[in-house]
Amino acid sequence: MIAGRVSVTPRALESVARGVAAGHLGVEASRVRVQLSDKQGLLAVAIAAPLRSAPFTGADAVGLVTQSEHARANIARDVATLVGAQVGTVSLRVTGIDIVETRRVL
Repeated sequence: MIAGRVSVTPRALESVARGVAAGHLGVEASRVRVQLSDKQGLLAVAIAAPLRSAPFTGADAVGLVTQSEHARANIARDVATLVGAQVGTVSLRVTGIDIVETRRVL
């Protein structure tokens, strides 16, 4: 090995977390806000962003919670993998729902 060290800036970590979150939430990265902090040596990630979803009725609201929880868990896994740090918590605040109409092919 060659002597030296690698350091990743907080801004780079935020960019990675923003991109990962945008991918899992189905929205543009510019619409995702990320805040990182250190919680007892573990990376804490706070995300605020809209969630992309298919049209739903009132009965589908539980599906949004499930979809959000899956996104949160996948964000935690992927951020940890990409930045090589242990992620302690990921908090996801859904700021809106982007309804995407599905098109039928005739």
